[in-house]
This record gives sequence, structure tokens and C-alpha cells, in this order.
Amino acid sequence: MDLGRLEENVDKGRASVVEEPNLVCQAGNIDVIVEVTGTVEFGAHVASAAIRHRKHVVLVNAELDSTVGPILKFHAERAGVVLTNTDGDEPGSGNDVATVSAQRRFEARGCRESQGDDR
Repeated sequence: MDLGRLEENVDKGRASVVEEPNLVCQAGNIDVIVEVTGTVEFGAHVASAAIRHRKHVVLVNAELDSTVGPILKFHAERAGVVLTNTDGDEPGSGNDVATVSAQRRFEARGCRESQGDDR
């Protein structure tokens, strides 16, 4: 898929699959890139390309955020875009539940990861 076709699909609300992430970063009608790869080197390349193309970036990749997040933040601020993160899946979300529970004086009895397992 080329850039023109990707932009056309986005305009028409069609889902697209690309092999080259830089196409998504270059697309003029995409505003935000969500980086979820879980890898540092590849994720850093994608986030950097997104910032160079003036895209806002959401990091769900804790490894990337903890290793080069401050560098990406510096470049994002210079480019005038937002770099932010989200809790992602289990670790951050579990911590949020524990924090809010403690603030509300609930007693935590236990928790476990559940991915459709009804055991």
C-alpha cells in the first residue's frame, strides 16, 4: 500500500494494514500514533518518525517510555506535539485499582490476571 491509498482509506473510514509504519507517520490525515509494540528499538524508530511528522504519540510501551521517554518528550516538545503514555495492560491498571481502593479505604482481598479464563 502506498501513502495515497492509505490516506484515501482513512478519509473513507476504511481499515488499512501497512507493512511500513512510516506510511502511517507520514499520512496527512492521521493525527495520533499509538505505539504498542513492546520493543524498544523498533518502537523508538516509530515514535521518532511520528514526532518528525508532527504526530501526537501515545506510548503503551512501558519499556520504551522508561528507556528513551525523556528524549522523545524533548523532541515532541520541540516539534509542538504531545507525547504521553497510558497504563497499558495489567501492571499499570492493577496499580491504579490498588491506589484508588486504598484512597477510598477499601480493603484489597486479592486479585489475579484474567484473560477469559474462568477458573
